[in-house]
Amino acid sequence: MFKPLIHTFTMLMLVLALPVAAAERMVLQLKWEHEFQFAGYYAALWQGYYKEAGLEVTLRSAFAEDGQYTDPQAALIQGSADFAIGGLDILAGRDKGHALVILAPIFQKTPGAIVTLANTKLRSLRDLAGLRIAVNRDDYITREFQALLGSRQSRLTPPQLVDEPLTLDTLLNGRADALLTYGVSAQEAAYERGLAIRRLNIADAERVFYGDTLYTHQRVIDRSPDAVQRFVQASLRGWEYAMQHRDEMAAKISSLPRYQVHYASAEHYNAAFARQ
Repeated sequence: MFKPLIHTFTMLMLVLALPVAAAERMVLQLKWEHEFQFAGYYAALWQGYYKEAGLEVTLRSAFAEDGQYTDPQAALIQGSADFAIGGLDILAGRDKGHALVILAPIFQKTPGAIVTLANTKLRSLRDLAGLRIAVNRDDYITREFQALLGSRQSRLTPPQLVDEPLTLDTLLNGRADALLTYGVSAQEAAYERGLAIRRLNIADAERVFYGDTLYTHQRVIDRSPDAVQRFVQASLRGWEYAMQHRDEMAAKISSLPRYQVHYASAEHYNAAFARQ
């Protein structure tokens, strides 16, 4: 009468002795430091969505502790990352012959903005005529801005683009009249210094460009198409959670290290980002 029990116990031990399939390791290369901008991916990690999908995911900041910057697209092309976050630079990479594949547009508008001091008129693109705008020529936001100006070429007097640091000191010291930068970052820096600024979002001028977009390389899809699909699905679940729990996510993300740009209150910055 004990045979069934013994048999069940034996089968259980055999099952436990079987090797457990290892979770597939994936690296997502972020395009900036840890912040609410990537909240959905943190949520997918912290809520266990990646684990449920059989994935072991590393979310890698663009900046290391020593300040070294990792270009997301270069990391993807070279194979040190499986996924990356990009924008218009994805199309630029494809134009160069790289097999880059868009997986999911996450933000529906670009984060780029023109920022000036409060005493500078800034209501529309027409107000940029004759202004010296500080830009980072390697940033995709600059290429978005140039494309926008090109589409309005017959109606606008082009501004002058200058290579100056994208900081409020550049405006205060008169080295430029405006900055082309991330709007929320400039707003937070102005808040900390008690400085009044004006801000014209590129998306408010014309809703042409997506914001952050998740993408990969074709070789990653060829290697494991199912894992790519599971990663995307888990990430989208994470974004749903993040959007429904913004305050919780902003607070938790604020505990992550930053190595390049520091704010007096990381939580205030991330909360401001969450309200965008």
